[in-house]
Amino acid sequence: MGGYGEKMNHKKSQVALLIVMLIIIILVVGAVLLIYFNKDKWFKKQEKKNEEETEKVISVFARVYDSALNKYVKANFTFEADGQILKSGELEPTFNQFDNLPINKTFTLCFWNGDNYRSCDIYDRSYSFRNLTLDDGIFENTARKGKINITSLNPLEKDRAYKLIFNISSKDGTLKRLSVCTFHTTGIIYVALPDSKVECNMGWNNYTFDVNGNKINLTNNFYYCESQQRFEYCSKKIDNDCIIPNMNVPSRLKDAADQCFYTGQYLQNNNYILELETKTMKYIDGRDYIRLFIVDGELTRKDDGTYDILTEGNNNEDNGIKDIEFKLWFEDDILPKFN
Repeated sequence: MGGYGEKMNHKKSQVALLIVMLIIIILVVGAVLLIYFNKDKWFKKQEKKNEEETEKVISVFARVYDSALNKYVKANFTFEADGQILKSGELEPTFNQFDNLPINKTFTLCFWNGDNYRSCDIYDRSYSFRNLTLDDGIFENTARKGKINITSLNPLEKDRAYKLIFNISSKDGTLKRLSVCTFHTTGIIYVALPDSKVECNMGWNNYTFDVNGNKINLTNNFYYCESQQRFEYCSKKIDNDCIIPNMNVPSRLKDAADQCFYTGQYLQNNNYILELETKTMKYIDGRDYIRLFIVDGELTRKDDGTYDILTEGNNNEDNGIKDIEFKLWFEDDILPKFN
Protein backbone atom coordinates (compact mmCIF):
# COMPACT_ATOMS: atom_id res chain seq x y z
CA MET A 1 0.00 0.00 0.00
CA GLY A 2 2.82 2.34 0.84
CA GLY A 3 4.38 1.87 -2.60
CA TYR A 4 1.10 2.65 -4.35
CA GLY A 5 0.63 5.87 -2.34
CA GLU A 6 4.14 7.05 -3.14
CA LYS A 7 3.47 6.55 -6.85
CA MET A 8 0.25 8.55 -6.65
CA ASN A 9 2.00 11.40 -4.85
CA HIS A 10 4.78 11.39 -7.45
CA LYS A 11 2.25 11.64 -10.30
CA LYS A 12 0.44 14.48 -8.55
CA SER A 13 3.76 16.33 -8.19
CA GLN A 14 4.45 15.88 -11.91
CA VAL A 15 0.98 17.19 -12.84
CA ALA A 16 1.40 20.20 -10.55
CA LEU A 17 4.80 20.91 -12.05
CA LEU A 18 3.37 20.70 -15.57
CA ILE A 19 0.57 23.07 -14.61
CA VAL A 20 3.06 25.57 -13.15
CA MET A 21 5.27 25.32 -16.24
CA LEU A 22 2.21 25.79 -18.49
CA ILE A 23 1.17 28.87 -16.54
CA ILE A 24 4.69 30.29 -16.81
CA ILE A 25 4.74 29.62 -20.57
CA ILE A 26 1.32 31.29 -20.98
CA LEU A 27 2.51 34.31 -19.00
CA VAL A 28 5.73 34.59 -21.00
CA VAL A 29 3.92 34.24 -24.32
CA GLY A 30 1.31 36.79 -23.19
CA ALA A 31 4.02 39.24 -22.16
CA VAL A 32 5.83 38.79 -25.48
CA LEU A 33 2.61 39.33 -27.43
CA LEU A 34 1.74 42.37 -25.32
CA ILE A 35 5.16 43.90 -25.93
CA TYR A 36 5.02 43.07 -29.65
CA PHE A 37 1.64 44.68 -30.26
CA ASN A 38 2.42 47.72 -28.13
CA LYS A 39 6.06 48.24 -28.97
CA ASP A 40 5.39 51.22 -31.29
CA LYS A 41 3.40 53.05 -28.63
CA TRP A 42 6.00 52.22 -26.01
CA PHE A 43 8.94 53.37 -28.10
CA LYS A 44 7.13 56.56 -29.13
CA LYS A 45 6.33 57.28 -25.50
CA GLN A 46 9.96 56.73 -24.57
CA GLU A 47 11.16 58.91 -27.47
CA LYS A 48 8.77 61.67 -26.47
CA LYS A 49 9.92 61.38 -22.86
CA ASN A 50 13.56 61.55 -23.95
CA GLU A 51 12.84 64.55 -26.19
CA GLU A 52 11.07 66.34 -23.36
CA GLU A 53 14.05 65.67 -21.12
CA THR A 54 16.69 66.79 -23.64
CA GLU A 55 15.05 69.42 -25.90
CA LYS A 56 14.56 72.81 -24.31
CA VAL A 57 12.16 75.46 -25.55
CA ILE A 58 11.88 79.20 -25.04
CA SER A 59 9.20 81.85 -24.94
CA VAL A 60 9.38 84.91 -27.17
CA PHE A 61 7.89 88.31 -26.33
CA ALA A 62 7.46 90.76 -29.20
CA ARG A 63 6.10 94.23 -29.93
CA VAL A 64 6.76 97.02 -32.45
CA TYR A 65 7.65 100.64 -31.78
CA ASP A 66 6.77 103.44 -34.24
CA SER A 67 9.47 106.10 -33.88
CA ALA A 68 7.41 108.70 -35.78
CA LEU A 69 4.45 108.32 -33.43
CA ASN A 70 6.67 107.75 -30.37
CA LYS A 71 4.62 104.77 -29.18
CA TYR A 72 4.11 101.01 -29.58
CA VAL A 73 1.61 100.18 -32.33
CA LYS A 74 -0.38 97.33 -33.85
CA ALA A 75 1.34 95.55 -36.73
CA ASN A 76 0.88 92.53 -38.95
CA PHE A 77 3.69 90.02 -38.51
CA THR A 78 5.28 86.69 -39.38
CA PHE A 79 7.70 84.96 -37.02
CA GLU A 80 9.99 82.34 -38.57
CA ALA A 81 12.58 79.82 -37.40
CA ASP A 82 15.03 78.72 -40.09
CA GLY A 83 12.60 79.89 -42.79
CA GLN A 84 9.54 78.10 -41.38
CA ILE A 85 6.69 80.33 -40.22
CA LEU A 86 5.88 79.52 -36.59
CA LYS A 87 3.48 82.37 -35.87
CA SER A 88 1.62 84.99 -37.90
CA GLY A 89 -1.21 87.45 -37.43
CA GLU A 90 -1.39 90.82 -35.69
CA LEU A 91 0.81 92.10 -32.88
CA GLU A 92 -0.76 94.17 -30.14
CA PRO A 93 1.01 97.27 -28.73
CA THR A 94 1.55 95.37 -25.47
CA PHE A 95 3.92 92.39 -25.37
CA ASN A 96 2.79 89.38 -27.40
CA GLN A 97 3.93 86.02 -25.99
CA PHE A 98 4.84 82.99 -28.12
CA ASP A 99 5.50 79.86 -26.06
CA ASN A 100 7.25 76.50 -26.65
CA LEU A 101 9.52 77.70 -29.45
CA PRO A 102 12.70 75.82 -30.41
CA ILE A 103 16.17 77.10 -29.60
CA ASN A 104 19.36 77.27 -31.69
CA LYS A 105 17.45 78.60 -34.69
CA THR A 106 17.75 81.63 -36.93
CA PHE A 107 14.68 83.66 -36.01
CA THR A 108 13.16 86.26 -38.34
CA LEU A 109 10.48 88.71 -37.20
CA CYS A 110 8.81 90.63 -40.07
CA PHE A 111 6.26 93.37 -39.32
CA TRP A 112 4.25 95.95 -41.27
CA ASN A 113 0.99 97.92 -41.25
CA GLY A 114 -0.95 100.36 -43.41
CA ASP A 115 1.33 103.28 -42.54
CA ASN A 116 4.67 101.46 -42.83
CA TYR A 117 6.54 99.20 -45.21
CA ARG A 118 7.51 95.69 -44.14
CA SER A 119 10.62 95.45 -41.97
CA CYS A 120 12.43 92.27 -40.92
CA ASP A 121 14.78 91.70 -37.98
CA ILE A 122 17.09 88.65 -37.97
CA TYR A 123 18.29 86.94 -34.76
CA ASP A 124 20.96 84.34 -35.49
CA ARG A 125 22.40 82.82 -32.29
CA SER A 126 21.79 80.28 -29.50
CA TYR A 127 19.83 81.69 -26.61
CA SER A 128 20.94 78.99 -24.15
CA PHE A 129 17.41 78.22 -22.98
CA ARG A 130 16.74 81.87 -22.09
CA ASN A 131 13.52 83.58 -23.11
CA LEU A 132 13.81 86.11 -25.92
CA THR A 133 12.41 89.65 -25.85
CA LEU A 134 12.06 91.22 -29.30
CA ASP A 135 11.18 94.75 -28.27
CA ASP A 136 13.63 96.25 -30.75
CA GLY A 137 11.24 95.81 -33.68
CA ILE A 138 11.07 99.45 -34.80
CA PHE A 139 9.34 101.32 -37.61
CA GLU A 140 12.08 103.78 -38.51
CA ASN A 141 11.59 106.82 -40.75
CA THR A 142 12.75 104.73 -43.73
CA ALA A 143 9.79 102.38 -43.20
CA ARG A 144 7.06 105.04 -43.06
CA LYS A 145 5.11 105.46 -46.31
CA GLY A 146 5.36 109.05 -47.53
CA LYS A 147 2.80 111.34 -49.16
CA ILE A 148 3.71 111.30 -52.86
CA ASN A 149 3.18 114.12 -55.35
CA ILE A 150 4.11 114.46 -59.05
CA THR A 151 4.17 117.60 -61.21
CA SER A 152 5.26 118.35 -64.78
CA LEU A 153 8.00 120.99 -65.21
CA ASN A 154 7.49 121.51 -68.95
CA PRO A 155 4.57 121.03 -71.38
CA LEU A 156 3.88 118.40 -73.99
CA GLU A 157 4.81 120.09 -77.28
CA LYS A 158 4.05 119.48 -80.94
CA ASP A 159 6.49 118.00 -83.48
CA ARG A 160 9.50 117.85 -81.14
CA ALA A 161 12.12 115.43 -79.83
CA TYR A 162 13.10 116.62 -76.35
CA LYS A 163 13.16 115.79 -72.66
CA LEU A 164 9.97 115.88 -70.64
CA ILE A 165 10.79 116.68 -67.02
CA PHE A 166 8.76 115.69 -63.96
CA ASN A 167 9.26 116.30 -60.27
CA ILE A 168 8.33 113.41 -57.95
CA SER A 169 8.38 114.22 -54.24
CA SER A 170 7.90 112.37 -50.97
CA LYS A 171 6.74 114.15 -47.81
CA ASP A 172 6.57 112.85 -44.21
CA GLY A 173 8.06 109.52 -45.13
CA THR A 174 9.53 107.30 -47.82
CA LEU A 175 8.86 105.97 -51.31
CA LYS A 176 10.85 102.75 -51.67
CA ARG A 177 12.22 101.46 -54.96
CA LEU A 178 10.74 104.14 -57.21
CA SER A 179 9.60 102.75 -60.57
CA VAL A 180 7.73 104.43 -63.43
CA CYS A 181 5.34 102.88 -65.93
CA THR A 182 4.28 104.82 -69.03
CA PHE A 183 1.50 104.88 -71.62
CA HIS A 184 1.06 107.31 -74.54
CA THR A 185 -1.50 107.97 -77.24
CA THR A 186 -0.92 107.89 -81.01
CA GLY A 187 0.14 111.54 -81.19
CA ILE A 188 3.34 110.67 -79.30
CA ILE A 189 5.92 108.68 -81.25
CA TYR A 190 7.88 107.38 -78.28
CA VAL A 191 8.75 107.81 -74.63
CA ALA A 192 12.30 106.52 -74.22
CA LEU A 193 13.61 104.73 -71.13
CA PRO A 194 16.73 106.26 -69.58
CA ASP A 195 19.72 104.17 -68.60
CA SER A 196 19.69 103.67 -64.86
CA LYS A 197 22.56 103.16 -62.43
CA VAL A 198 23.07 103.70 -58.70
CA GLU A 199 26.41 104.64 -57.16
CA CYS A 200 27.68 103.48 -53.77
CA ASN A 201 30.73 105.46 -52.69
CA MET A 202 32.02 102.56 -50.56
CA GLY A 203 31.27 99.91 -53.19
CA TRP A 204 28.56 97.22 -53.35
CA ASN A 205 28.92 94.08 -51.22
CA ASN A 206 27.31 90.69 -51.81
CA TYR A 207 26.93 90.21 -48.05
CA THR A 208 25.60 91.97 -44.95
CA PHE A 209 25.37 91.27 -41.20
CA ASP A 210 22.48 90.44 -38.88
CA VAL A 211 21.76 92.27 -35.61
CA ASN A 212 24.27 90.07 -33.76
CA GLY A 213 27.13 90.70 -36.19
CA ASN A 214 26.91 87.37 -38.01
CA LYS A 215 27.78 87.53 -41.71
CA ILE A 216 24.95 86.76 -44.14
CA ASN A 217 25.79 86.05 -47.79
CA LEU A 218 23.47 87.51 -50.43
CA THR A 219 22.48 85.68 -53.63
CA ASN A 220 20.78 86.25 -56.99
CA ASN A 221 22.66 89.48 -57.87
CA PHE A 222 21.51 90.99 -54.58
CA TYR A 223 23.96 93.60 -53.26
CA TYR A 224 24.23 95.86 -50.21
CA CYS A 225 25.53 99.45 -49.95
CA GLU A 226 26.64 99.98 -46.36
CA SER A 227 26.99 103.78 -46.58
CA GLN A 228 23.40 104.13 -47.84
CA GLN A 229 22.06 101.09 -45.94
CA ARG A 230 20.21 99.84 -49.00
CA PHE A 231 19.85 96.61 -50.96
CA GLU A 232 19.72 96.47 -54.75
CA TYR A 233 19.51 93.92 -57.57
CA CYS A 234 22.35 94.64 -60.00
CA SER A 235 22.44 93.11 -63.46
CA LYS A 236 26.07 94.33 -63.47
CA LYS A 237 28.36 95.72 -60.77
CA ILE A 238 30.96 98.02 -62.31
CA ASP A 239 33.32 99.54 -59.73
CA ASN A 240 30.99 101.53 -57.45
CA ASP A 241 28.07 101.48 -59.87
CA CYS A 242 25.12 99.10 -59.73
CA ILE A 243 23.44 98.74 -63.14
CA ILE A 244 19.68 98.42 -62.60
CA PRO A 245 17.77 96.38 -65.20
CA ASN A 246 14.43 97.46 -66.61
CA MET A 247 11.42 95.71 -65.11
CA ASN A 248 8.37 93.90 -66.39
CA VAL A 249 4.99 95.58 -66.30
CA PRO A 250 3.15 94.51 -63.10
CA SER A 251 0.21 92.26 -63.90
CA ARG A 252 -2.27 94.77 -62.47
CA LEU A 253 -1.08 97.37 -65.05
CA LYS A 254 -0.76 95.09 -68.08
CA ASP A 255 -3.76 96.74 -69.81
CA ALA A 256 -2.91 100.27 -68.68
CA ALA A 257 0.86 100.68 -69.27
CA ASP A 258 3.22 99.93 -72.15
CA GLN A 259 6.53 99.76 -70.30
CA CYS A 260 8.06 100.14 -66.86
CA PHE A 261 11.50 100.87 -65.51
CA TYR A 262 13.16 101.12 -62.14
CA THR A 263 14.91 104.43 -61.41
CA GLY A 264 17.15 103.22 -58.59
CA GLN A 265 15.74 105.92 -56.29
CA TYR A 266 14.54 105.80 -52.69
CA LEU A 267 12.74 109.01 -51.73
CA GLN A 268 12.74 110.06 -48.09
CA ASN A 269 11.34 113.54 -47.52
CA ASN A 270 12.96 114.68 -50.78
CA ASN A 271 12.32 114.74 -54.51
CA TYR A 272 13.53 113.17 -57.75
CA ILE A 273 13.70 114.81 -61.18
CA LEU A 274 12.50 112.34 -63.80
CA GLU A 275 13.57 112.97 -67.40
CA LEU A 276 11.91 111.10 -70.26
CA GLU A 277 13.17 111.28 -73.84
CA THR A 278 10.02 112.09 -75.82
CA LYS A 279 9.16 112.64 -79.48
CA THR A 280 5.78 113.94 -80.68
CA MET A 281 4.01 114.04 -84.04
CA LYS A 282 3.17 117.11 -86.08
CA TYR A 283 -0.52 116.33 -85.89
CA ILE A 284 -0.81 115.91 -82.13
CA ASP A 285 -3.99 117.42 -80.65
CA GLY A 286 -5.95 117.82 -77.42
CA ARG A 287 -6.86 114.15 -77.32
CA ASP A 288 -3.24 113.11 -76.82
CA TYR A 289 -1.49 112.59 -73.51
CA ILE A 290 1.22 110.72 -71.66
CA ARG A 291 0.16 108.73 -68.59
CA LEU A 292 2.60 107.90 -65.82
CA PHE A 293 2.17 105.37 -63.01
CA ILE A 294 4.44 105.83 -59.99
CA VAL A 295 5.09 102.39 -58.52
CA ASP A 296 7.01 101.35 -55.41
CA GLY A 297 8.32 98.01 -54.12
CA GLU A 298 8.20 96.24 -50.79
CA LEU A 299 10.01 93.34 -49.16
CA THR A 300 7.76 90.35 -49.87
CA ARG A 301 7.78 86.72 -48.74
CA LYS A 302 7.35 84.52 -51.80
CA ASP A 303 5.61 81.14 -51.88
CA ASP A 304 8.96 79.33 -51.71
CA GLY A 305 9.80 81.05 -48.40
CA THR A 306 12.44 83.43 -49.78
CA TYR A 307 12.19 87.23 -49.71
CA ASP A 308 12.40 89.69 -52.57
CA ILE A 309 11.63 93.38 -53.13
CA LEU A 310 8.57 93.22 -55.37
CA THR A 311 6.00 95.63 -56.80
CA GLU A 312 3.20 93.13 -56.15
CA GLY A 313 2.40 90.25 -53.83
CA ASN A 314 1.94 86.55 -54.51
CA ASN A 315 -1.68 87.19 -55.53
CA ASN A 316 -0.73 90.13 -57.80
CA GLU A 317 -1.94 92.66 -55.24
CA ASP A 318 -0.39 96.14 -55.18
CA ASN A 319 2.49 96.25 -52.70
CA GLY A 320 3.41 99.26 -50.61
CA ILE A 321 1.84 102.59 -51.58
CA LYS A 322 -1.10 102.47 -53.98
CA ASP A 323 -0.03 103.24 -57.57
CA ILE A 324 -0.09 107.00 -58.30
CA GLU A 325 -1.44 107.96 -61.74
CA PHE A 326 -0.52 111.20 -63.53
CA LYS A 327 -1.64 112.43 -66.99
CA LEU A 328 0.11 115.11 -69.01
CA TRP A 329 -2.22 116.38 -71.76
CA PHE A 330 -1.25 118.24 -74.91
CA GLU A 331 -2.68 121.73 -74.57
CA ASP A 332 -4.43 122.48 -77.89
CA ASP A 333 -5.90 125.87 -78.72
CA ILE A 334 -8.54 124.24 -80.95
CA LEU A 335 -9.43 121.01 -79.13
CA PRO A 336 -9.61 121.09 -75.33
CA LYS A 337 -8.06 118.20 -73.48
CA PHE A 338 -10.26 115.18 -72.87
CA ASN A 339 -10.56 113.76 -69.33
